[in-house]
Amino acid sequence: MDASQSKLAMYVVPTQFGKTFACIQTIKRSSADTLHVVFTMNTLIGKDQFTSRVVREISEAYGEDAVCCVASKKSGVCRRRFKNTEELSRELLASMFDMAPKIRVVVMCSHGKRFQEAPEFIGDVMKMMSKVSPDSRMKLQMYFDEIHHYANERNPGGRRVRALIEGACDSELVDKVYGYTATPNAVWGQGIWESIEMDNVNYNDENYVGISDLNWVKCQASSHPAEFAAMVYDEHPRVFGHMARVFVPGYRERDSHYAIRDTLQEKDPEIVVVVLNGENKRVYYYENPEDCEYEPKSAELIPEGMEEVCDTIARVLTNLNLLERPIVWTGNICVSMGQTLAHETVGSFTSVLINTHAMDASALYQLLGRATGRYLGWGIDLYPTVYSPIEVKNVCEELESAAKKLAQDFSGKEVTQDMYSSWCPTAYPQKKTKIRENTAEPIIKKFYGIEGEKEGKQWFKDNLKEKCGGNGPSRTKMGKYVEGFYVRPLGKGADRKYVLSTEKLYSHRKWNLDPKEGTPGVVSGHKYTWFPCYEDVNDSSTLQWWLIYYGE
Repeated sequence: MDASQSKLAMYVVPTQFGKTFACIQTIKRSSADTLHVVFTMNTLIGKDQFTSRVVREISEAYGEDAVCCVASKKSGVCRRRFKNTEELSRELLASMFDMAPKIRVVVMCSHGKRFQEAPEFIGDVMKMMSKVSPDSRMKLQMYFDEIHHYANERNPGGRRVRALIEGACDSELVDKVYGYTATPNAVWGQGIWESIEMDNVNYNDENYVGISDLNWVKCQASSHPAEFAAMVYDEHPRVFGHMARVFVPGYRERDSHYAIRDTLQEKDPEIVVVVLNGENKRVYYYENPEDCEYEPKSAELIPEGMEEVCDTIARVLTNLNLLERPIVWTGNICVSMGQTLAHETVGSFTSVLINTHAMDASALYQLLGRATGRYLGWGIDLYPTVYSPIEVKNVCEELESAAKKLAQDFSGKEVTQDMYSSWCPTAYPQKKTKIRENTAEPIIKKFYGIEGEKEGKQWFKDNLKEKCGGNGPSRTKMGKYVEGFYVRPLGKGADRKYVLSTEKLYSHRKWNLDPKEGTPGVVSGHKYTWFPCYEDVNDSSTLQWWLIYYGE
């Protein structure tokens, strides 16, 4: 493992197991000259939840001003706020010369603007360090909550986050980079991501209720979550009985959340519905059942002081005297990964309705994970019952088992994606691939100069179209990635969009054609590949076009 790779570590435990607590303990154990930068979930609920917890913990030792947040909107959970990292850098410089209270922890949302600002911020901090004596210089530690989502190359901005982390690991200023997740599959990749160290976990499942503890009732999925909720209500009316606590997530579309609300309150006006989404965080209820022909009343969930969203929900429900009613929570993004919804005053969920298993395995486990947590200490001995297709049970139990295995058996050890995915064959099945008997060297047909693109397309039409089908090589736009050069991305590494040399392309000539390593005869199914490359990557006049394919 090289020096930059050794700086990256993942903390993997089951959902609602205590990742935030572990992050805070890491911060508290560090030396006083360390600046901690934490990227939380990209929701106000997620940011405020983490910030309120860290402020409570850190302020005991270093004062409330030791924690600050970078956010465009004001929040009651953090007194010290900056609108951008430029403001933060100025305050940080002042604090280094005792002209402002010392900053220990910076909390930011995980959205594109913050990730774009972060490299410049690290550069600013390095410049500041050059202005102080060596014994006064700070070190930096970075923390990425739900790293599987924000550093996922398939998600918008995922490559930018990976580049940020790679740059941080190369920086002399940065001591360590931590990623926190219950579902790490999407984190692995090339370079420093190939083999990742698991952070040390002090595994303790006291009072924890996990996926394997839940009760299950097999149901057929419906075309819409509101229809599914209606079906469960009709077939299992006790699910929504007196003092029931039911989690009914919808789709990402907000209309599905309101459809669930309307459907269930039409069934029973006694039901209280908590809606949490990007535009609306409210409790909907009828004071009197006979009022159900009108719109329900609602109360906005506005946090007070250091409240987390679960605290706010509990306070509002208590003040409205609704705790004796059946209560339903719905939403999607705001009720998924990283969010704690259950509260001791209100009680844990009694039932969970998951309409479909046809979604990403990680997202499915994260969603159902809202029913897990350390709530046995509340004096509760009734485990929630899940109503869902049976595939949900199989996937989620498998992912929870893999998270436990990493936490219990691999602390301080390196783990690869192949190791992890082998424990999750249902959640992450191996892709079926075609078998090609001929695994000989591919043929490379070369064309030269700018006109070579047209010549290659015509040659394909005359010689390969009948065999390969399709319209042949697609047009490549000059300057899309590098000004003055033709580039088509090759591979999955950080350099995939660099100008491609003939030497590198030759070494990757079987990419997407050749057998996968360790699996003789298995190919990707591509019948040909087409790349521009250069004899000299600094000289655009050395342009070549390579059409690579297997012969008969």
